[in-house]
Amino acid sequence: MFEYVRGTLWGCAVAILVLMVLMAVEGVAVDLKLNLKTYFWLTAVCAGGVFACRQAKISPWLNCTIFAVLLELLVATQIPDANRTLSELYPNADPAAIRWHYPTMIALTIPAALAGSLIWVFTIKRAEERTTVNDTANHS
Repeated sequence: MFEYVRGTLWGCAVAILVLMVLMAVEGVAVDLKLNLKTYFWLTAVCAGGVFACRQAKISPWLNCTIFAVLLELLVATQIPDANRTLSELYPNADPAAIRWHYPTMIALTIPAALAGSLIWVFTIKRAEERTTVNDTANHS
């Protein structure tokens, strides 16, 4: 049980850190669009998915799925006041962008986390291939 909690907490911590850095960039830059906030979220979720899998000792895919579902619930709890809040934060934003921001986040949060886990899986496979190639070269 602790292994799932550990990986999920690592994923959440990394996602929060990445999101904070990206939001700081948004605060420094002038005139960024609302769509960029969606991309920032998905990037942070993908990075969190990588670390959720990386820290899992038992089942990386299950760990990443728990992480993704937790973030999905986080996004879903934001929806009741979302359009009003975004209208206040982005007064010049296109109303269509405001209406599509949270549905896009709901639709793509789990796939973004799973994309992070795929990145981790392919990184591990490459590392194993390199180790195998190096071992066979050393034994020759």
